Amino acid sequence: MTDTDLGDLYAYSGTSHEGIGCDVCGVCPTRGYLWKCRDCLAYDMCSTCYENNRYMHDMSHSFIKMIHQTKVLAHVEGSRASSFQALPTKRDRSTNNDSGTSHEGIGCDVCGVCPIRGTRWMCRDCLAYDMCSTCYENKRYMHDMSHSFIKMIHQTKVLKEQKEKLEVPETPSFLPSDWTKMKPDEHLKKVNLASSSEEYMTVLGKFTETLDKDIISIRRVQNKFLWEVYFLKRKQMEGMNGKIGANEKNLFHGTKPDIIQSVCAHNLDMRLAGTNVGAILGNGTYFALKAKMSDSYATPDHETGHRFMLQCRVLVGHCTKGKKDLRRPPEVAHKSEGQIRLYDSCVDDVRNPSIFCIFDHVQYYPEYIIEYK
Repeated sequence: MTDTDLGDLYAYSGTSHEGIGCDVCGVCPTRGYLWKCRDCLAYDMCSTCYENNRYMHDMSHSFIKMIHQTKVLAHVEGSRASSFQALPTKRDRSTNNDSGTSHEGIGCDVCGVCPIRGTRWMCRDCLAYDMCSTCYENKRYMHDMSHSFIKMIHQTKVLKEQKEKLEVPETPSFLPSDWTKMKPDEHLKKVNLASSSEEYMTVLGKFTETLDKDIISIRRVQNKFLWEVYFLKRKQMEGMNGKIGANEKNLFHGTKPDIIQSVCAHNLDMRLAGTNVGAILGNGTYFALKAKMSDSYATPDHETGHRFMLQCRVLVGHCTKGKKDLRRPPEVAHKSEGQIRLYDSCVDDVRNPSIFCIFDHVQYYPEYIIEYK
């Protein structure tokens, strides 16, 4: 009996190529003839797909007709068949034999196996894209090659050597897009602004509108935790205050050089209300519309003589006239259902405010440190 006759016998008897599936229709295992691409590391077709859907794979590639996983039929497509020797078999697409660990509920986005077993490769650039080890090793090209993958041994543990190689993730969406990138475990960063940058010139312009001083440096404060609570408070006020919204303003606060680091890490402390200016509008944190006014409360460094001023983002919202000894903003009005609505801030003059008193630390963010002399 010839090889061809033997192949026909195997085909008709439903010979099973265990662990090898058709890359067109997905049937696994392939039965009868197996057509294996000799140009790709692991690409196979069943006879039905080879006869009817050959065009679905690169037509310049040649295929080998196999009757089982170790025996090649004499009939081979293409002139390069003579150089072919026994090919390694492809692992079963229904399992991944790395270790047998099951990633329940997570399937391979290439071959469709679910759950993935063994090592799982998770794309760190896409929200939900995973590969089993077989597809990662043989078909990595099927996903964006500019993306990086995380090697996971189970659903909650990333391999140590892979974790150390991870790139810095993209900035969370709530953080300002112009912030300098920060490492995952980095929560505070002070960035010196280039004197030629537009950002520097904007801060400088507002400062010098009322105060003519020599600027030493302007630094941007990047504190993830402080910004997140400020961001959420702003969203809340925008939803509650109607047209006026959060009424965000850029205001100044003169400070002492020895508390700059503490302010950057923990924000301005309302418990120190009135230390410099006196609690004339209430026991809150004070901000000024003009840098000249805040300059009066900026204490010079005893070594360099330099002064420090903060330009802060402040959520003023609905404001009212303040008065001494207030511990919170006054009430706006009692609602019919018994709820109490408070003003968001107190000011020196409602029609033309120049001093603002804020009673909630999440309503302000110390955005820039201005060092001057």
